[in-house]
Amino acid sequence: MRVFLSWSKEPSLAVATVLRDWLPDVIQSLDPWMSGEDIPVGERWRNLVAQELEQRSFGILIVTPVNQSEPWLNFEAGALSKVVGQSRVVPYTVGLRPGDIPQSNPLSQFQGVEANASGTLRMLRDINSLLESPRTPQQIQRSFDRFWPALEDKLKGIIANEERRISDLGRNSPENSGRPMRPDSDKLDEILVLMRRFTSELNVKGLKGQLNLPTRLLSNQNRIDILVTTAKDLGIKILDCYTLGGEGGQKLVVKLASDPESFPTDEETVIDLARDLRFNDVHVIHAN
Repeated sequence: MRVFLSWSKEPSLAVATVLRDWLPDVIQSLDPWMSGEDIPVGERWRNLVAQELEQRSFGILIVTPVNQSEPWLNFEAGALSKVVGQSRVVPYTVGLRPGDIPQSNPLSQFQGVEANASGTLRMLRDINSLLESPRTPQQIQRSFDRFWPALEDKLKGIIANEERRISDLGRNSPENSGRPMRPDSDKLDEILVLMRRFTSELNVKGLKGQLNLPTRLLSNQNRIDILVTTAKDLGIKILDCYTLGGEGGQKLVVKLASDPESFPTDEETVIDLARDLRFNDVHVIHAN
């Protein structure tokens, strides 16, 4: 089974790296993948990540106190849930309990487990139940008992290092927000790649307006950029696009260059895309 490991910032990266090596020890048929470790040098990573998101059968989100509200982690969670189903996406919490994630956070909709013995074993059992040839509960237990101590030691070391880092920086230091691992421009590029793929799939299936992507943490301009480029991919030219009412985006105004015959269809498509990007009040006008 292919497993996608989603991370953002340290210590999430360190935990994902450890899990990537540990999971196949316990269940040999697992094929974990994480960005940053499994991308060949010179390959366009955002396209490969988008491809991996579509091909994986299970997703593990490495959630820590410093990354739980990161747009990128939330987006990958939403993308995975659309591909594999919500029940196959599990937040693996390090330094906090799943119940500590605020209800306002999109990650709270998933059933998470804590990075301890009981939580990790529960996650393994869930993964095993989805295999074409699952191992028996006794086999999983024996394998877990054998390999868990090594993972536990590494997790304790990661947590201890993070606590020392926080102590050295000072809990109120700006640097305490975590070391950014990916430039914002690359994050938006990858989101755009995924948006294109999901939009194409939804158009084919007649499911426009059901993306429900977790983009609420992106700025208005980020979402407008995604809207304009995605519309262009669909053959729709947007001449102008702006919000009225500040960052809250009270109204989105979109000016199209469509001919009169195609305008009604283009208008409907743009409204669907805008609502998927969490613009609820959309006003589309035709260029004279």
